[in-house]
Amino acid sequence: MTAYFSAINAGDISGAVEFVSPDATVSIRDALHGTLEGSGPEAFAAWLDQAMSSGAVTVVPLSAERRDESVSVELAVSVFRPASGAVTMLQQIDYTIDGDRITAARAFGVRHVRLPAVMTPILGEDTRRGA
Repeated sequence: MTAYFSAINAGDISGAVEFVSPDATVSIRDALHGTLEGSGPEAFAAWLDQAMSSGAVTVVPLSAERRDESVSVELAVSVFRPASGAVTMLQQIDYTIDGDRITAARAFGVRHVRLPAVMTPILGEDTRRGA
């Protein structure tokens, strides 16, 4: 998983997909990217390409819980866009692993979103006015 996340952070989709089994399934549902379901490394590549097309992506695993052949990972996912700054999301993704390959990834929504720092003063002013 560490090498998989390192490849994502390097923007290396093909490097990340090397850790995906040929028959792997992906099922991702979130408000930012909608629903993506598919199978095989191509589906994982499409998922990563979609996420990375909106800006520079950095993934930081915050916690992981292993259950038999699965690992549930809580991630802080930051997407940096030059025009607006970084948006950080907390997301839980359940990965199924067989040996050294990912055989499934499932995520069912973003738990929290932190807006770019440039938005904070604006939001702070609205809060002080009781808006």
